[in-house]
Amino acid sequence: MNSKYAFLLLIFTGFFGSFIIYYLLASIINPYGLFPWGIDPIVDQDGPQKELLVRNKTSIDVLVLGSSRSTLLSDDYLDNISLFNFANTLGRTEDAYAILSTLIYDYKLKPKVVIYGLDVEAFNPDEEFNSFLLSNPKYFNKLVDNLKELRRQTLILKRIFSVFYIKDMMMSITARKQYANYIVDQNGILEKPFKGSSCEWKGDTMFFLQKQYKSKELSEKRINYFRKFINLTSNENITLIVFITPLNPSVFQEVNKTTTYSHRLEKTINLLKEYDNSIYFFDLSDNLAFGGNPLFYYDCVHPNRNNSNKIMMKIYPGFSNVI
Repeated sequence: MNSKYAFLLLIFTGFFGSFIIYYLLASIINPYGLFPWGIDPIVDQDGPQKELLVRNKTSIDVLVLGSSRSTLLSDDYLDNISLFNFANTLGRTEDAYAILSTLIYDYKLKPKVVIYGLDVEAFNPDEEFNSFLLSNPKYFNKLVDNLKELRRQTLILKRIFSVFYIKDMMMSITARKQYANYIVDQNGILEKPFKGSSCEWKGDTMFFLQKQYKSKELSEKRINYFRKFINLTSNENITLIVFITPLNPSVFQEVNKTTTYSHRLEKTINLLKEYDNSIYFFDLSDNLAFGGNPLFYYDCVHPNRNNSNKIMMKIYPGFSNVI
């Protein structure tokens, strides 16, 4: 074969071969086909599932927001009440604001009550934005205060060729097996298996938390989104319940000693107290605050269904007269 044509065939094969490989990777990263092109890795697979579910809702009485620590808050003790749980991985303040804004303005779903399970990490100054938000125009466009930063973060070349993108892809592939055993019901409540040990992965959990608490400061941009979130609930006449999520007691003690967690917790509590007239606030960071059982956690930071029900019973007085 003519060397010129062989060279062209090589280029042609390489180009389309790369496209097919990228498409297969995108299928793994974005298994629901919910987001265009699969440009951003979706490690949190319950987020896309819940996005698809919420589109079928006609009304919601109680909306749950927050991180994976709030995904088991349910309507077990709420009779004749429509609850939807949209908590998903990360649960930063911009996630809460973007999701609630989208439900109200795009899907015409205005809940009577919003329960926000707030991790102290929600104000982390060192983390990028959630890829779930970045990949969906409805949510992306709600973050108007940071559009330039967001566009830099979502540049295709940056995402494809950065080390962090490759790391996220590997996390996504690993997470598929983990999430395959979880069931999201029609109300977005994530069923997670009880692993038997209350703190089975303590080393991994401490590594994660130590990365989260390098700084003593709260992120100003995330404080700003929190204020916008509160203003949104106030303007729409929505009752807002905010509680600080707990950790397994052994992790809670250790993270207090070895990281800046206690400093950030104190600042978070002081910030929330500024809004006493606008929100119902519950500090449940300590397991004793809601009568939690130290055994009823999985991987050290996530309350299982039993402890999640205890949390719901603790905060229920904050909205019992609204619904």
